[in-house]
Amino acid sequence: MSRGLGVLRGVVILVGGAVALWVSIGVTLNLTIARLQPAPSASWWPVGVTAKVTRGRELLTTAAQQPVTDIDPVRASLRDAALREPVNTQALGTLAALDELRNNTRRARALFRASETVSRRNVLTQFWLIEDAVARGDVAEAIKHYNRAMLVSSEARMTLLPVLAQASSDPAIRKELLPLLAKRPLWWKDYLQQLGTSGADPTAMALALAATRTDIRNPDERGLAQAILRRMVALKDGRGALRAANRLERVPGSTRSIREGDFETADGLVPFAWWMRDEDSIRAFRDTVPDGGMGLRIETSSGASGGVAQQLIGLAAGRYIMQGRAGDVSTDQTARPTINVTCETGKPLSRFSLPSAGPNGRSFRFAFDVPATDCALQWVTIVTAPAVDTNMWLDNLTATR
Repeated sequence: MSRGLGVLRGVVILVGGAVALWVSIGVTLNLTIARLQPAPSASWWPVGVTAKVTRGRELLTTAAQQPVTDIDPVRASLRDAALREPVNTQALGTLAALDELRNNTRRARALFRASETVSRRNVLTQFWLIEDAVARGDVAEAIKHYNRAMLVSSEARMTLLPVLAQASSDPAIRKELLPLLAKRPLWWKDYLQQLGTSGADPTAMALALAATRTDIRNPDERGLAQAILRRMVALKDGRGALRAANRLERVPGSTRSIREGDFETADGLVPFAWWMRDEDSIRAFRDTVPDGGMGLRIETSSGASGGVAQQLIGLAAGRYIMQGRAGDVSTDQTARPTINVTCETGKPLSRFSLPSAGPNGRSFRFAFDVPATDCALQWVTIVTAPAVDTNMWLDNLTATR
């Protein structure tokens, strides 16, 4: 069995057995009074299915904690009731689970398949069919039942999505999963959210973004994409994250210079667009500048200082010129903000102190080198000076060879 199938099978192992899992995630039918009082209900309506399904589920719950000896009479009673209501998927599913408890897998499989034929909304049935497909090494069948379970149950999604996100590192799983994601099933956004929170394979994350055709013009989808990109960077695949960001923004090539350096828009993908700090005593925000356009306004007070705006770029090795325009910069050199360029690994490339400038601003430029190794991505960070109040602006920031 492949590692991916082993992870898929973890949907059962996670809670210590199939029966325990089925019960714990609340897949039982929302029954009427028979659900709460099966014994009186059986005496009031001895041929009814509801009470007998409930009794069967109670037995399954008990079996999750200790051996049971009265399976046969409960099963026989439920079988008789199911024969009277052969389209009752809950009866068929519970009957199948009892057969599984009796180690009759072949008959359990037949009954679970019959239960699914009646209704795909029976989550107990879908969970068993997942486990059965995994046990037989049938990835396509397992993914099919993952999909069906998550389409009909939010509780199932809570259990299955973390497992599926982990299993997607296996190429055999992705082969079946990606075409399904391309159809954008109801749970596709939940899946991307899971990847952005706990995904472990950057390749799987990038492929999921591509398969779902994530539209960054939509604020919700842009947020999902940004979470995945940040996760990829945290997992040390910044280059893969950069390529994914370029595809999403339809930027050609596998390098990336400063985006939105004119600060006119805020449509990029963090961390490959500007992250701006926003606190009471230190903040960066888009604002009008003297030339009439938009620029970056930086304000600090009460001695607050530190990184106030940041962007991740991906320049190829070589020598570059960074230039821009700044205004309202102090004449005191120790009170001036700096633009710091570092490799993603933390290696410093440049620390440039902005020149003093009046309200109308002045241009600046400085050079820095990107090494050929261990510096695939670079951070551009604007840092304010310590222990002084700042109220300055920055605009037209570019980095070119």
